Amino acid sequence: MTPEETQRLKAAITEIASILYKNTSPEALENLEGIEKTVRTQMLSSVSPQIAFFLSNKQQAQIKDDLDKSRICVGELSITEKQAQKLGLEPRTHLSPVLEKCSLRLCANESYQNAEEELEALTGMKVGHSTL
Repeated sequence: MTPEETQRLKAAITEIASILYKNTSPEALENLEGIEKTVRTQMLSSVSPQIAFFLSNKQQAQIKDDLDKSRICVGELSITEKQAQKLGLEPRTHLSPVLEKCSLRLCANESYQNAEEELEALTGMKVGHSTL
């Protein structure tokens, strides 16, 4: 990364932080746990899905398939069938390979209900026990 790109990135991060802070309730900022949970939730819902996908806008615009929601460790993405195929995802798979592996590890050591709770506590991603 060039020094100019580093500066641009820092400016963008500062802008993102300002917007997220403005849209955060004061109660969420009263202690470190609240700050951590709020930041993680905002990152998973607003920031990560926008930067996690490295397909160009042009490539995305060319694909006209129906979008399907997939949960990944950094949030939830809308992925077309062609994109899923290109990325090596199984048809009708709604969990990324990493999130699936985390889920399987938890399920091997816990009940499905406990694994659901632990996965959400550890990653911030909610995956129902019936899906697990």
